[in-house]
Amino acid sequence: MSELVTVTISKPVFERLQKLAAPLVDTTDTVIERLLSFWESRSTEKATPINSSSTATSVFWKSSRGDALPVGMELRGPYLGKTFTAQVERGGIRFHGKLYENLSPAATAAKNLAGTKGKAANTNGRDFLEVSRPCPRPMGSCERSSSKSSH
Repeated sequence: MSELVTVTISKPVFERLQKLAAPLVDTTDTVIERLLSFWESRSTEKATPINSSSTATSVFWKSSRGDALPVGMELRGPYLGKTFTAQVERGGIRFHGKLYENLSPAATAAKNLAGTKGKAANTNGRDFLEVSRPCPRPMGSCERSSSKSSH
């Protein structure tokens, strides 16, 4: 048996793992092992670590609205004294356990979580979300397509 280590994961990630598990058969370890085997058997690209300072070799998520951001980039949105964080994934922007196809719906969800509801929560995600890492520059200076359609 291999040496065991403890890994802390968020509840939303754990719940996603549970959906992939066979009841009374799988452990968290076997589910992660199966995911890794699946990824390794299909991946032709080398993964870029989230804390990498270089985005030149990164895989980019591209929204239908012209945004192109490196997968793994952390975004933050300060609002009403709180800072909300989101992660760029291959399929979109993950915020609070949910994947959004564009920046603005993720930003609106952050405002909803802070208690702002209805039309008051509507916001331009490009204005609300700031780049946290690995590109510590304003959103507009990170690689993006030339399209500037509004959210």
